[in-house]
Amino acid sequence: MNRITAPRKESRDAARAWMTEHGIACKDMASSLRCRGTTAAVGAALGTRFHEFENSVTGDRVHRIVEDTTFPAGMEEHVTFIAGLTPQALARYG
Repeated sequence: MNRITAPRKESRDAARAWMTEHGIACKDMASSLRCRGTTAAVGAALGTRFHEFENSVTGDRVHRIVEDTTFPAGMEEHVTFIAGLTPQALARYG
């Protein structure tokens, strides 16, 4: 299954370069890249910002995107979706 869903090498390389440009580290997975960075770095890469919400009873904190995300020109052909930023994946439509 991973061979069917794995990105093309040029797409993987383009996405890695985009993330690395923003100080985000990426690791190759079987059918994707796993990238980790600060909320500021991820927000800058996606042209958005995060807000930290805190539960007033438990003190638990969570970061959520509060604006639309954008991809740099030319990345549309390489990125199908981004998961892990919110409980649902951010799909690219159109």
